[in-house]
Amino acid sequence: MSRIEKAMVLHASERPLDVALSDGHEQQLSWRELVIEVERRVRIFRALGVEVLGIHCDNGVEWVLSDLAAHVARIPTVPIPKFFTAGQIAHVADTAAIETIVTDDKATCAELGFDVSVGPVAIGVWVTQRPSCGGANLDFQKVTFTSGTTGTPKGVCLDRAHLEAVAAQLVQASGSLPTDVHLCCLPLSILLENIAGIYRSVLAGGRIVAPPLGSVGFGGPQPYDPLAALAALRTHQATSAILVPEMLKGLVAFSGADTETKLRHLAVGGARVSPELLGAAQACGIPAYEGYGLSEFASVVAMNTPVDNCLGAAGKPLPHVDIRINSQGEIEINGPRFLGYLSEAGFLPPVTTADGYLPTGDLGRFDDDGFLHVTGRVRNVLITSFGRNISPEWVESELLSSPFVAHAVVFGDGEPQLSALMVVRGEGKGVEAHVSAVNRSLPDYARIGRCVVTTVPLADQPGLLLPGGGVARDAVAERFGTHARALDPDEKENTWAFTIDS
Repeated sequence: MSRIEKAMVLHASERPLDVALSDGHEQQLSWRELVIEVERRVRIFRALGVEVLGIHCDNGVEWVLSDLAAHVARIPTVPIPKFFTAGQIAHVADTAAIETIVTDDKATCAELGFDVSVGPVAIGVWVTQRPSCGGANLDFQKVTFTSGTTGTPKGVCLDRAHLEAVAAQLVQASGSLPTDVHLCCLPLSILLENIAGIYRSVLAGGRIVAPPLGSVGFGGPQPYDPLAALAALRTHQATSAILVPEMLKGLVAFSGADTETKLRHLAVGGARVSPELLGAAQACGIPAYEGYGLSEFASVVAMNTPVDNCLGAAGKPLPHVDIRINSQGEIEINGPRFLGYLSEAGFLPPVTTADGYLPTGDLGRFDDDGFLHVTGRVRNVLITSFGRNISPEWVESELLSSPFVAHAVVFGDGEPQLSALMVVRGEGKGVEAHVSAVNRSLPDYARIGRCVVTTVPLADQPGLLLPGGGVARDAVAERFGTHARALDPDEKENTWAFTIDS
C-alpha cells in the first residue's frame, strides 16, 4: 500500500464517521464512505482497462475521488485544467497518450474523439474513452501540464513516492492536524492544490472541502471575487487554504471586522508575493505565508511557517531538498525530483549539472538566517499574479501577425493581466480590432488586458533597445508600466483597454 492508501484505511478504521470530504453543499463523505467510493472507482477503472486517466472537471468530490482511485490503482493520471483551450486539451491528450477522461464536459471530449457513451461515474460526471494510445508504458504516477508558456504546454512527469514524500513534508512543516479543514480555492488541476491541499490533508486526516470554483470566487484565471472567497472561508470554517497573490490582494482589500476567519495557515504561491502585501495581510489577521517551488519538485521546496517566517523571503528549504545558488546567481536544487518531460518530441529526461543539481531558471540568494529570496528569472518568462507562466515571445508573435505592427513588447510580471507596448506604422488605425482578434485566439490567461500604442520607433526612444538590437524588457516595463496600469479594461465592452501614445 502507498502512504495515501494506508492513511485513508487508518482514518476509516479509527474515525469511520468523521467527515473526510465534501463539496461544501450536498455531497459529504465520511472516512469509511471515502474508502468505499475510492475502491468502487478503482474497480471501474480496472474493468475499463484504463491505462492513462485524464481528469477534466470543475473542483468537487468526483475530482478528488477519481484522483485518489487512480493513485491507489497505480494508474498514471493527467489533470487537465478547465482553462485550457480545446487545442491545448488535444495536445495534452495526445502527448500523454490519454485514452480515458473523467469529465463534466462531454461535448469537448466528444469533439476530441472520446466516446461519451461509456457512462456516468457520478451525477454530472462521465467516463469517456477512445482506443488505447500506448500509454500503458508510462512509468510514472502523475503528469502535470503547466499553464503553457507557449500554446503547447509541457508535461512534468512525477512518480508516486515523490508526490507522497512532499505531501508528508508539508504535513510536518505546516503543523497539519486531524481537526483541520482545508478549503480548495485553486483548481485541483494545479499541482500545488493537488499536493499541498488534497494529499497533505489525507495524510494528516483533516477534512477536505472542494466546492465548485465559482462558489469560492475563482471562476477562471480572472476575474476573482474576494467576497465569495471570504464567505466560503467563514461558512466552511476553513483552517487552511492556498491562494495565488492576486487572490490574497483581494482578501486584504476587503478585510475588516466582518472578515474574521478560522484560518491558521494560508499558503501563498505560484508567483512572487510582495512583502507589503504579506505585511498588510498579517496586519488584518490573515495568516498568509509565502512559499516557493516548481512542478519539477512536486510544487514546494521552501516555505515560511508561523514558527519561521520572513516577509519578502520564499521561506526556508524543506528537509528533503538541497538548494544552492550558483556563480551566476541562479537557484539550483538537488533531491527527489521529476522523471522528465513529455512533449511533442517525446520523453525528455531532466538536464542537471555534473553533480546532480537542477537549474531552475530563477535567480535568488540566501540571507544570513537561511531564508531563500527569489529575485528574478534567468529567462524571459512572465508569471502573472494568478500564477500563470507565459512566454512573452508567444503573445508577441501573435500581435506581430499584422503588417501594421512594427514592434510588440509584452510585460506584466506579477500583474493580474498582461500589458503590451505596440509600435505601429501609420496612425494606428485597426489596432483595437487586431488586439481583440488576437485575444480571441489566446487562452484567457495569455490575453492582453492593457495596451499602450505608439508610432514612435523603439530605436528613437533612448534605452529601449539593447546594443545588439534586442528589446530592453525591463526598461519597457518600467517606462510604460505605470501608463498601462492606469488603464481600466473593464470600461470597454471587449474587456481590454488601450491608449495612443505618440
